Amino acid sequence: MKRIVSGILATLIIISGTACSFLEKKEEPTFEPGDVAPEDVFVWQDNVIIDLNKDSELLPELTQLIIPERSQGLGDSFLTNQENQIESVKFAGKQNIVIDLAFANTDQLKSVDLPENLEEVGYMAFYKATGLTSVNLPDQVKIIGERAFADNPNLTDMSWPENLKAIESEAFRNCTGLEKIVLPDNLENIGAYAFADCSNLKEVHMPASIRHMGIMLFKDSGIKDIYFPETFQFDKNDRDAFFDLQGVKMHVVEGSVLDLNFENLFPSTVEKVVEKK
Repeated sequence: MKRIVSGILATLIIISGTACSFLEKKEEPTFEPGDVAPEDVFVWQDNVIIDLNKDSELLPELTQLIIPERSQGLGDSFLTNQENQIESVKFAGKQNIVIDLAFANTDQLKSVDLPENLEEVGYMAFYKATGLTSVNLPDQVKIIGERAFADNPNLTDMSWPENLKAIESEAFRNCTGLEKIVLPDNLENIGAYAFADCSNLKEVHMPASIRHMGIMLFKDSGIKDIYFPETFQFDKNDRDAFFDLQGVKMHVVEGSVLDLNFENLFPSTVEKVVEKK
């Protein structure tokens, strides 16, 4: 009888241990890189992410952050001064989100893929994001805000949105990694000092769509050549965009308005280069 009871007890212990083991395995985290981050990784205010949750067990391990579709905005510098290893950010949804100052003052962040329906890269959105090497700007972006990418030495290339209408003042100031810029068709306004202090910038191609340019676009940059299309037009009041330039070659098309009115539109300190049609 004792042997039977002992056998039963042993069996129950084994079953119990197996059940516990099964339950433990079932409760293991299933979050993997590439998954949308659980909402408890963030601190929320309504549908705006205002911070990262420092108490989240997942946070120290994350290198890629995928923002939930619920989010309608990101708080100022929400990745700044955080103990995290996040190098890239993506968005699960296509939302038109507010990102003023969102990625400013970060040094570990290298890349961001912004949501498809984003219309504005807001004020200082990537200001001093010094580790930034690339940003995917969706074609729906119409405005690149004031100082949006300023002081980013490792930003070496920009793919310009097709619908971009305005680059606001100082948007790319002191982006010393930029060497050549081909601005997109449909761009109408460029703000003051937009590319100032870009010391390695050598070549810029302007679109015919420009209607207004702020003062000293390329102040203290390394600019050598600026190319203008045949139909480019601007008021002589905009000449202050270039008045500080010395010895820069202005490439204009033979017979164009810029060619025929060069002395009235450009400062005497720049050089005229006439290109054949």
